[in-house]
Amino acid sequence: MARGPDRYESLAAEFLECFEPKSRCKYIVEQHTSRYDLDWYRADGSLTAVEVSATANPVLLRDHSARERLGSAVERKRARRRWLVHPRMGANLKRLKGGLDEALANYEAEVAEEDFGSLWSAAGQALESLGVEYLHPSERHEGNHFIHLSSGPGVYVRAEAVHDAALRVANAPDNLHKLQQAETVERHMVVCVDASDYETWAPLTSEMPPSGGAMLPGPVTQLWVLTAVNDTFVAWWVGRGQSWVRTVLERRRNQG
Repeated sequence: MARGPDRYESLAAEFLECFEPKSRCKYIVEQHTSRYDLDWYRADGSLTAVEVSATANPVLLRDHSARERLGSAVERKRARRRWLVHPRMGANLKRLKGGLDEALANYEAEVAEEDFGSLWSAAGQALESLGVEYLHPSERHEGNHFIHLSSGPGVYVRAEAVHDAALRVANAPDNLHKLQQAETVERHMVVCVDASDYETWAPLTSEMPPSGGAMLPGPVTQLWVLTAVNDTFVAWWVGRGQSWVRTVLERRRNQG
């Protein structure tokens, strides 16, 4: 039985049609190892082959699922302060939440206030053993009686991470093989970035692209890196011999 487009293929098609009005994308139902994902019928009458892939972090997807199931706040009974706690990737959130209030109370008793955030002490090591990567006092979060877990990991945001992740996906043998089989002049690769891949998603949504272009693999004539933030598309794109460009578009479903 033929499958329909997945969420990344649907997202790519919606974006491309927003990017170029009067164009349309058609999902190729007869999917097999040598066929790309979308035919993009351009406004000028030409046809572009489009292969869609994605970058995501399966451990973080699992963490997000656990956080949705268990909640992101811990009731504060012994701890005196409100805290923002960054769990280590892959931590057992149920175990972490069960022991966090007591561990933070011990931490507050042992560590001087000016040293809050460091995990060098015995109490800090106990927090690490629960699955805490780092933490800091927080007055920003609502709810005086709660400790809050962060929704994303702490990473160093750098624009080059988007460039590197996109080229890793574009150079995957399966993706290259599909575009090599295309008979069109233009062959585009769309890399959808899931928010779970925070190291790529954060600079994609907040930074400008690096200066210069990208060394595109043989069959790829244009590379797109794409995500959706609420009602907005954010994309970086680069053609052969060109420099990176950043585009922000309102999603079509909100227009008109």
